[in-house]
Amino acid sequence: MYVYPTIIIILHAVSKDSSRIKDRLNALGLDDIIDYTREDILERNSNGIGANKRYVYMLTPESFFTALQRAKRCKGQRVDPTIYAKYFQFLQKVVKNYSDYQTKMYEHKNRLLMIDNNTLTTNNKTLNKNIEELKASNARMEASNARLEADMQEVLNHGRNANIKLDRIQESVDELSNIVRMTLPMWVGSSVTKTMFDKFQLQYNSDIKSMQHMKIAFICGFYMETSMKVYFCCTNFSDVSDRIRKLSNRHSEDMYMLRPLAINLVSCDINIELATFRGSQFTNIRSEISNKFKSFDITLNDKANVKSAYKSIADQLISKRLQLYQTRRDNMLENDDLDINSNVLSYITSSDKAFFDNTRPYCQKYLNCYIARCFDDNDDFIEFTYERASKKTLAREEFNNTKLSNSIYALMHIKRFIDDDNGSAAFDDMISNGIITENDRPALDAIAKKCN
Repeated sequence: MYVYPTIIIILHAVSKDSSRIKDRLNALGLDDIIDYTREDILERNSNGIGANKRYVYMLTPESFFTALQRAKRCKGQRVDPTIYAKYFQFLQKVVKNYSDYQTKMYEHKNRLLMIDNNTLTTNNKTLNKNIEELKASNARMEASNARLEADMQEVLNHGRNANIKLDRIQESVDELSNIVRMTLPMWVGSSVTKTMFDKFQLQYNSDIKSMQHMKIAFICGFYMETSMKVYFCCTNFSDVSDRIRKLSNRHSEDMYMLRPLAINLVSCDINIELATFRGSQFTNIRSEISNKFKSFDITLNDKANVKSAYKSIADQLISKRLQLYQTRRDNMLENDDLDINSNVLSYITSSDKAFFDNTRPYCQKYLNCYIARCFDDNDDFIEFTYERASKKTLAREEFNNTKLSNSIYALMHIKRFIDDDNGSAAFDDMISNGIITENDRPALDAIAKKCN
């Protein structure tokens, strides 16, 4: 049973009720002095005249609880005193539950402590085992390091010997590379063109002037009914305007002008003959030279074939190897004494073609700067005609927003491909990938002698 702390419950009573309180306390079996005491207190009245005696009963908690349990509700009493007895009963339950809670909490803490102790013991055993395994692993590692050190020493010895062999191989590769660089670059258009551009650069010290002195091959066609005249032109970029103007004026009255079509960037002069068109679907072809203008006259079966025939001529010229370095290359490769690796030839021809394919669109853009469209009164297209190139400049993002005209803009794009010199890059690739090997040295030496 829970023991309440020692508390004195004080009951106040006036003199006339004092005997009744005492009788009731005694009736509950409470003893004077043990369960309660009484003090008589004399208090002065509030008006200062006379005094009243007040009896004060002081009960122990046990006595007060007993009094509440057996209390009865009197007539006219608003609050039933038994409610206080229920309060003490409720308090007793609360205290009991709290005591049970403390007991269970204590038991739970003890169980957790035991679990922690068991876990700590297990962890200590595992740690000791891991320490032993680590010691064994360290011992094995030390032994392995010793073996590795011995192996490394052996590898270093082999490496020294390998370096000597590699140095000898590199010397051979460098020697082969020098032969290739002396022999083959003049077989690829980008390298040939780069050599020419560098010479102009030394002479004029200007990218634009150097590019204007580079050459372009193009055709300029005219037609009337089924007759077509095609001029093959090879001239400096700076002379393109004058060449198109003269041709346009030459046939301003008798023929319609077609759009000039770019054939190739040219690294040297081209010797174009009537045989250029030989083998095509055109049979009625003859050449004409008049006032230094060389043209090819073609008679067509149908006027509707003019544009397709003109385009076919351009395509055939593009496919021909017309430049002198290409002619020399073809003649040399026909020599049975030179056993040239087919992969080497494939690299040369593919890089050569790639260079001209990349520059041709910008050659065409340059030609387009000097022509204009003509329309009739119904706004129907009639023909092309010569027009001066516009001098209007625009900021070009590809060239750091430098202001360039359309014609100079096209030339600067061509220069980019010349600067890349993909021919030299192709040779580097062939050597590094083993396409050109020592087996090709005899043929390269023979080519070098012939070139010299």
